Amino acid sequence: MLRIDVQSEARLHELRTIAKRLSTGESKMVRLSELRDAHWVSPLLDVVLMVATQNPDTPMRSRDGQLVCEWVESTEGWLESAEKIAGMQTFGKPCHQYFEGPHADSLTIELAYLE
Repeated sequence: MLRIDVQSEARLHELRTIAKRLSTGESKMVRLSELRDAHWVSPLLDVVLMVATQNPDTPMRSRDGQLVCEWVESTEGWLESAEKIAGMQTFGKPCHQYFEGPHADSLTIELAYLE
């Protein structure tokens, strides 16, 4: 499991906007390491959000001893993710949501807001 902690409504909104852009095809790939003020815990180097061309998965890859998580979803999957994030925004209190890949061995991502 990979946990992404979000400590501001602005960052949660930014993640929702990214998911929406991925769902419409406006973006094909986004590196979360490029977000301003993002902090990582070693050995995680980056989380890369991508639109799937075939069977989506969420693999972890190693690069020079550090890990890169590739969170891959179909456009429909990114739309669903944007809707889950919107629900977190509407709730407006500390909460979390799970995003799971299509296979039993896929990585689960937990998006935590104000926790």
